[in-house]
Order: sequence, then structure tokens, then C-alpha cells
Amino acid sequence: MPLISRTARWISPLQLALALLLSPAIDAGAAGVAGFSPQGEVAQIRQARATFSEPIIKFGDPKAAAPFDVNCAVAGTSRWADGKNWVYDFERDLPPGTRCSFTLKPGVKAVSGAALSGKSVFQFSTGGPAVVRHMPSGEEIEEEQAFILFQNGAANQDTVRDHLYCEAEGVHERIPVKFVADATRKQLLQEFAKKIDPATVTIVQCQQRLPNDATVRLTWDKGIATPNGIATTIPQTFKFKVRKEFTASLSCERENANAACSPIRPVTMSFSSPVPRKLAEAVELKSSNGKLKPFFEKGNVDDTVYGLTFKPPFAENGEFTINLPSGFKDESGRALGNASAFPLKSRTAGYPPLAKFPAAPFGIIELNADATLPVTLRRVEANCPARSPISRSTATRA
Repeated sequence: MPLISRTARWISPLQLALALLLSPAIDAGAAGVAGFSPQGEVAQIRQARATFSEPIIKFGDPKAAAPFDVNCAVAGTSRWADGKNWVYDFERDLPPGTRCSFTLKPGVKAVSGAALSGKSVFQFSTGGPAVVRHMPSGEEIEEEQAFILFQNGAANQDTVRDHLYCEAEGVHERIPVKFVADATRKQLLQEFAKKIDPATVTIVQCQQRLPNDATVRLTWDKGIATPNGIATTIPQTFKFKVRKEFTASLSCERENANAACSPIRPVTMSFSSPVPRKLAEAVELKSSNGKLKPFFEKGNVDDTVYGLTFKPPFAENGEFTINLPSGFKDESGRALGNASAFPLKSRTAGYPPLAKFPAAPFGIIELNADATLPVTLRRVEANCPARSPISRSTATRA
């Protein structure tokens, strides 16, 4: 039966339930811990805090004792923020694999004299080791990439071997990892982790060569544990892309897609990854005009290059060949993926039609002096009308 207020308005059952829910609970004899944090597994912890349902100390009492017995590997300092709130500050961030428990001391009572009831033991841990940074940090990787993983603490190597794995596009199974050789690890630590505790650094490779241009995932899975046996419960996955195969390609200017190379425009070679400059300088173009070495801009002093250029002119309607030096590899030592295409043969087309005045920095033609100016014509139609803007006369090619 609905209730009626003194103002004679109807109150629904839902309104009544909400009113009871929001009204303060009244339990004269109850006192205890109303809240405690953290609890369970938390990665980063520097402080613990307890909130009581009513004052436990008189606020401002400098001699108030800690209400909990603390069992934790990292020491800390106890303090009361006010009569209901107690704080325990750890002297440093808790490392992974740390378990702590806080047990309410027997005999602790509220200021009112009420005994504390309810939960009296609170526990938490920082969980297993987690990766906080990795190298390479960019997306593109090599086919046999070494991954450097920086952790927030040491990890049990056996659990790393069992629960760290690669996945590659086109490979339909997980790829286990392997630790790099000791000499390689020492070198990489010296170069990239000189001031970091080596125990917190893992360096691995996937156990098989990764396919070119494939998406790769490296997963730090749950189950990787600290030396004292506390394991991760949340996996971490890092995504990469394997670089493309090392290839070389030729390009030139053509009248159309099916035409041969223009003999008056440069011929260029491009590499999919950088090549040592000395090797690139040994590439040669051989034609009926002889052998030609590549041209590099004067300002280009880089040790590696992504391409090279052969300067024209070349013999028209002729064949030419691009020859690579023996042992031609990129800066990573990869052999050319399309090496079977070399020596690479191609052809030049005939010279294109041309009509031009002689090249000169400047020139003067006198007005009304019957002056002449030579014009070079090549492969243009037999009758080539031309009009002078000065005399407006018409000339015809002989």
C-alpha cells in the first residue's frame, strides 16, 4: 500500500527504496575498517592507506600508535592523516614480486570505546615483472632482430623462455624465443643499457628468421615470474613490421611505358635499404660507348646511399648493361634478393625530336640589321614554319 506524506503526495515504492538506500546506516555498536587500499595485485605502489568508520585517535595526538602490524620487505613510515585515516608511506616504490600484509593489532578500539569488528587482515602484491620500455622502439625491424626489453624488476629466465614468444604474419604457430649469445648481450648492454641493472634487462631473438614485410608481435605473456615466484597475470604485446627484402631496381625516363630509355636523360638505380658508398661506387654501366661510373652530388658525403645515377647522353638505339661488384650487400650484410636479375640489361630509344636555339648565357640581335640566329632541328617535320616576332618573316627548313 503506497504511503501518503503530510502534503498528501503519493510516494512510489522505488522512491522509498532510494530514500532508504541513501540514508546513513545506524549501528550504534559497529566500528571497523571502512576501506583499505591497495588490495590484490597493483603494479606500482608507494603508499598504503586505511580509513576507519569512526575516529580511532584524538586528532593531533603525536604519540598515536600504528593500528596495524606490517609485514613487508620494504620499510615505511606510519602516520595519521586525521582521526579516521591512517597512512603508511614506503621508503621507495615497491619492486615487482613484493607481497605485503597489514594485520589489525588486537585491542585497537575507537575513541568512543567501541571494539573493532569486521575484516582485520589486508594483503596486496606488486605482481610479476613488467616491460616498461623496449628497443627497437620504432616499428620496422630486421629479419633476425634482437629485442632489448627493460623491466621494472628481474625476471626468472626459465619463465621468460617459456612465456615470451613471437608471432609472425604468414607463420601459423607461435615462434619461441632464444637468448642472444653472451658476447652479443654484453655488447648491447654496453651500448644501450650502460647504467641499468643487467638483471632487469632481457635480450632475445625469435628462434627463426622472420619473413620480409610481415607484421610481427612479441608477447610478454602471463606466467613470467620474479625470482621469488610471483608471476605476471596480464600479458603485454609489442607490434613490429619486418623490413622489405633488399632489392635493386633501375629507372629511366621513357616516352611511354613500353618505350626504351631516353638516351638524353639520366639512368638511376634505387636500393630498398642503404648500401655502403664504396660498393655503390663500383657499380658500372656498360654500353657501346664504353664503361660509365655512377655520378654522386658533390655535397653527398654519406657512408651509405639509397641509390645512384648515371649521367647522359647515351648511345641511341643501343643496349646497355648494369654490372654489380662481387659481394654486393646492404649495410646489414644482406645479399641482394633479386641478384639473379644482374647483370641487368636494358635499351635506349632514339633521340627525340628537337628544335632549339644554341645555348648561350645571353645574346643580342640588332633591329633592322638582317641578323640571323642559328636553330638546331632534329627529327622534326620537313616543313617547319617559324615566325620572328621582330621581322615577322617565315622560314622553312631545307
